[in-house]
Amino acid sequence: MASKTYKLHTDPGHGWLAVRRKELVELGIADKITRFSYVKGEMAYLEEDLDLAVFFNAYRAKHGVDPVYTESYREHTFVRNCMPYSVGEVIRAREVVVTVPPTAVKKLTGAKVKIKDKVSEESKAKAREEWNAAHRHLSYDGE
Repeated sequence: MASKTYKLHTDPGHGWLAVRRKELVELGIADKITRFSYVKGEMAYLEEDLDLAVFFNAYRAKHGVDPVYTESYREHTFVRNCMPYSVGEVIRAREVVVTVPPTAVKKLTGAKVKIKDKVSEESKAKAREEWNAAHRHLSYDGE
């Protein structure tokens, strides 16, 4: 089987491999990715020190070849501004949870839907804590 090509985003201090989140579920490793990786939209950005090896091992076990990647270097990569994996990802085992606006559900199905107006303050605080913990190592010099 020919190997798929991925993109490794790097900056002066680190690197992250861009992988579709559904691939992590298909490989059975979605629950093995650490908070040092990031998510944005359908993509996960796997950090190079631990999560990248988890992905490579699972990919090799399933496909019999190593994935191929190209490197994209930037002084200030966008990946550092993404949400940490533990906050942005809602995957348990092989189940992917997708949030659909209640108005869309009602429109498509005619079902009565209870609309929850706000995310709890506790959930917001936890998300902020985890994001801050994951980004504590960053320092900005005013640029």
